[in-house]
Amino acid sequence: MQANNFKRLLLTSAIAGSLSACSSGGGGSKDSTPELLPYSPPPYSSFTTQTKDPTNFATRKSDAEDQEYDGMGYALEMINASSAYARGGTGKGVNVVVVDSGIDSTHIEFEKENGSSKAVAVSNSYSIFGAVRDNNAIRHGTMVAGVIAAQKDGNPYVEGESLNLHGVAYEAEIRAFEIPLGSGSGPYEPIDLADISITEDQFFSDIFNNTDTHGEIINMSFGYEGLITNYTRSEIEAAFPQFINTLKHTGESAADRPIYVLSAGNSHNDIDAFGNVVNASSPNLLAGLPYRFSEFDDHMIAVVAVDKNGVITSYSNRCGVAKSFCLAAPGGGATASDDFILSTIPDPDGADPNFDYYSGAAGTSFAAPLVSGALAILKQMFPTVGNDEIVDRLLDTANDEGIYADSNIYGHGLLDLNAATAPVGVTSLTTTSNLNGPSAPMGSTSITITGGALGDSLTNSLAAQNLTVFDSMGFPFQIAASSLIARPQWVPETSNLSHQQLTSDSGWQIRSGRDIDNGYRDRNFHPDMKQLPSRDYFAMQFTDPNTGRETFTGARANPGWFFGVYANTNLQPASTTRDDAFAAPWLQFARQGWSSGGALASGKQKLRFGVFRGEASWDQFSHDNTVEGHGALIEWAHQWRDSGISIQGGALSEQQSFLGLQTQGALGQNGSSNTWFSGLNAYWQMGTQWQGVLALYGGVTNPQIQNGLLSVNDELFSSSFAMGVSSRSMWQQGDQLGFYISQPLRIENGDAQLQVATGRTVDRQVTYEQLGLNLEPTAREVRVEMNYRFDMGMARASTSVHYVQNPGHNSQADNDAAATISVSLPLRF
Repeated sequence: MQANNFKRLLLTSAIAGSLSACSSGGGGSKDSTPELLPYSPPPYSSFTTQTKDPTNFATRKSDAEDQEYDGMGYALEMINASSAYARGGTGKGVNVVVVDSGIDSTHIEFEKENGSSKAVAVSNSYSIFGAVRDNNAIRHGTMVAGVIAAQKDGNPYVEGESLNLHGVAYEAEIRAFEIPLGSGSGPYEPIDLADISITEDQFFSDIFNNTDTHGEIINMSFGYEGLITNYTRSEIEAAFPQFINTLKHTGESAADRPIYVLSAGNSHNDIDAFGNVVNASSPNLLAGLPYRFSEFDDHMIAVVAVDKNGVITSYSNRCGVAKSFCLAAPGGGATASDDFILSTIPDPDGADPNFDYYSGAAGTSFAAPLVSGALAILKQMFPTVGNDEIVDRLLDTANDEGIYADSNIYGHGLLDLNAATAPVGVTSLTTTSNLNGPSAPMGSTSITITGGALGDSLTNSLAAQNLTVFDSMGFPFQIAASSLIARPQWVPETSNLSHQQLTSDSGWQIRSGRDIDNGYRDRNFHPDMKQLPSRDYFAMQFTDPNTGRETFTGARANPGWFFGVYANTNLQPASTTRDDAFAAPWLQFARQGWSSGGALASGKQKLRFGVFRGEASWDQFSHDNTVEGHGALIEWAHQWRDSGISIQGGALSEQQSFLGLQTQGALGQNGSSNTWFSGLNAYWQMGTQWQGVLALYGGVTNPQIQNGLLSVNDELFSSSFAMGVSSRSMWQQGDQLGFYISQPLRIENGDAQLQVATGRTVDRQVTYEQLGLNLEPTAREVRVEMNYRFDMGMARASTSVHYVQNPGHNSQADNDAAATISVSLPLRF
């Protein structure tokens, strides 16, 4: 077989020109030198997890757009390569195979830090014909390789003296297969398939039988002249039986087949032997193969070229019948002197690194390697995604707006690495072992916390953890697991309810609370404060002076205010900053509703009982929410002359939550969670003016979460306490001075498990791991306060100072201190 048997194979570069130290332009006519295409495959050794956009994405993107980024010309900017770089896409660890005229593996843009080359010639096939492989011969292949993977070395750029650039996948590596190629010069002459010899067919079959062992992305910037529409399937199979069979990769799954990237051809507006202008409305023979062989649809891409204005070039074949597997990328314009793609050329002998190491050229030969480099970036970022899905993603995310909507010219549109490397559509959490199964959008998947029982336990347990979500195409993206928490609990500093209490001699007692915020919420605490509803409440109680029996009812009042030390002493909701510090804390999950009950008296003993139903309100600033609870409370109380004790027992049933925690979407659905609790209240007189009070509570909760990724142990133990001393009539009649210390509801022990996706396999199977979550907060909130209340004419004045250590049971939270002064008019019959 002679070398001229391959004269029909044409390089698809339209223009090639050299730069000198005083020139920055490129120009010329069709290159007459044979050249090779390089390719590089991915080895799967050093891949990193792909995450969604980092918080400094814009800065990283801007930093990537340096002089080296602009060195190639406009190409990288047009395809939005800097967005991929900002997301960590560089092609690292991926080999791209270049089947072309050969490469100069010693070029400075291919030299690694250890002195080896990132561009390796795998097979010097052309040498069997005795051809001399001088710099001119390997020029085309070296340029194609540079577009793909010229490294980002940070070498200085000196205007007018030197040039520096990097390829689209600048950390990828090149594996080059050298083949003999014709020049592409002369009149347009479609190949006659009858001239293809068995030897030629065998040659290409042998080459491509070896390429996919060196890389999964194979760049082919060459082709036979002649549009694919000029040939039938049977004619092609008769001419290339072995080559076609090799490209089919029979027996391999679509996910494992290598991806072939082919330049569509430069035949448009060519002149044939009869002087006719060629209308290249479709790609050439090789690039158009999937049109005749549907078996190639999922692993072949044809590439047409656009100029610096993003418009199809005058020379480029159009997508035409290949529109379903065709893409556009910058290739340089054939007529504008400053419209070309800059890339590497073989080093001139003895020359220092300068303009002579680079050249400008145009053609679909240089559009194709931009696509190959883009595929290398995707392969690095998504190493466990099948090659067929990688191809679909690059095509489906192309810019198809405006002029690119014309699929007959641009196919799927213009290559867009920003869209290709960002999540497509909504991201979801999957709950099954296969991506084809059900999933839940992240927008409807969350953990919502009402109240502070869990403190920082969940955010702390999830702080260093990631989980994998999948976009609408099934590509994995990592997010912080803590982002599942929709709204971390926050701690209000002061009470803005004006509590009133009036007691009559006939046994009636009326309590009310009025929201006196009056715009204060517009400025403080929480971004949604303006939208919080009023929390006015009303409670009424009657105690029969003769029998001691009690009847009570309340609306939006904490049911605990009818029990324990609130019922047996002069302690009132207004006595403490947290107005229910001495009440059973689980009652807060039904505070915004109604309660009713009574008491039976027998001597110095009372048996109180009550029922309640309502929405959760952890504090007076809580949002309306879907956390609802109902339950019952019973209490035995005994009073002595100077002291008293009461023992409480109760049950709370939360609807679709447990201890204020709700899950949605893929995490599961809350059922009815039951809490059984008990408490001890006590008070004692200390002299004539001072009184001590104590409240201790403990409860066990059985959470229910079904059909989701989150599971919780059968029982959670929680607690709260409050204690203090108060005086009455110290300095004036009816004044009150109090000192209190309290701990709000806190989970004391409990564990949960969160099953999170860690990734996927090439056959769309989802991999999981189970995270253990400790539901006990890292710290204990303790609130210390002092207040003084006294009459001031017709009004009642109150001053309060408090200090909170570890607010929200969070060891990382800043301790809080506040002082308040308020004045109110008391209720009067």
